[in-house]
Amino acid sequence: MANKRRYFFLPLATVFSLIGLHIFLPKTYHIWIWVVFSAWQNWHFGRQNMGIHSFISRAEGFKAPSTTENLLIGVGIVCGILAFYPLAFPTDNNAFPFFVMIKEWSLFLFGFVSVSGLILIIVQRQHFNFRKASFFMTSIMFFGVLYISNKPAIAFWTFGLSHALQYITFMTIIGFRSQHRFVKKTAICGGRFATFLFSGLFMLMVLGGLGLTIQSELGTWLGQHFTTWGAHAVTGLFMGVVVSHFLIDADAWRLRHKPQRKIIFDKFSFALGRSS
Repeated sequence: MANKRRYFFLPLATVFSLIGLHIFLPKTYHIWIWVVFSAWQNWHFGRQNMGIHSFISRAEGFKAPSTTENLLIGVGIVCGILAFYPLAFPTDNNAFPFFVMIKEWSLFLFGFVSVSGLILIIVQRQHFNFRKASFFMTSIMFFGVLYISNKPAIAFWTFGLSHALQYITFMTIIGFRSQHRFVKKTAICGGRFATFLFSGLFMLMVLGGLGLTIQSELGTWLGQHFTTWGAHAVTGLFMGVVVSHFLIDADAWRLRHKPQRKIIFDKFSFALGRSS
C-alpha cells in the first residue's frame, strides 16, 4: 500500500495540485513556482549523478562513497541550482537582480568544491582509481557549463541531455537483462525484443520532445480559443508530470532499499563482478 501511495496517489495529487496552482494563483506569483521547480529539477539531475557515483564505486571494487564524497557532490549541485537562475529567468533579472548576484557568488563556491574534490582524491587515493575519480569530478563539476555560457542551447541541454542519456542507458540494460516471462517470450527468434525495446524508447523520446516543443504553443492556442486558464492548465499539467517523475525516481533508485538494491545488483552483475 505504501508503494501504491508513492507511485500512484502522490503523483496524481501532484499533477492536480500544480494545475490548480497555475489556474487559481495570481500570475505574479507563478515565478515562485518556477523558482522551486528549477531548483528541484537540478537537484534531481545531481542526485542521479550521486547514485551513479555510488554504483561506479561498487563496480570498481570500492565501498559505498564516503559522506565527504557525497557532501562535495551535493555542494556542486547547490552551485548548479544557484547558477541556473539567470538562465532560467532571463526576463526577470531586472526584477530579481539577486539571481545574477547569487550566480556570481556561487562561482567561488564552485571553485572551492572542485579544488576540494581534487584534494580528496589525492589524500584518499587508496579509495579511488582513474574511473571512479573521473566520474567523481564529473559529478562535482556537472553544472560547470553554466559558468561558461549563457545560451540555453549550450548551458541547459549539455547537462539535460547527459542526464537523459544516463537514464536511457540504465533502463536499456535493465530491459535487456530482465527475467520477466514477457521478455523471455519476445526475446526469441533473433532479438524481436530488442526491436520492440528500441522502438519504444525512440517513440518515448519523440513524444517527449514533441511535448516540450509544442508546450508553449499549445498553451497559447488554448488561451486564445478558450480562456487564459487553458494556458495555465497546460503549464501545470506538464510541470506536474515532470515533478511526478522526480518523486517516483527519488524512491525507485534508492540502493538503501533492499528490493531496489537486489534489482540493480542482479541486472548489472556483469559490471559488479557478481554472478547473475
